[in-house]
Amino acid sequence: MKMITKICHELEEDLTIKRYECLKPLQVEEESLRDLKYVQPVDCIVAFSRRTVYEIKISIVESTTYGCCIIYGSLPSYTRQRQAELFNEENNYFDILIATDAVGMGTMHNFRKL
Repeated sequence: MKMITKICHELEEDLTIKRYECLKPLQVEEESLRDLKYVQPVDCIVAFSRRTVYEIKISIVESTTYGCCIIYGSLPSYTRQRQAELFNEENNYFDILIATDAVGMGTMHNFRKL
């Protein structure tokens, strides 16, 4: 954080730092899901590439009745924010979240589904 602050100062750029508290700890399952057809509403699946995010989404949509929200780093921030909002809206079609590590880049505070 010090390096980013210094760079912004040197470039005379504004910097806003937001810190969020995780309201509920991440719960990691003891065993692997093994097959995406067993995914449950409010599950979050973390992938390691944008391509894998889309492959997982296609697989879930084809093998279940669930809709999926997706988040990855190169999505525009508004789109990431909107995906978080859609995932959280009650009584909607979006039950599963599929994301890269971008899920922890400032949007995670928006996830409340339990």
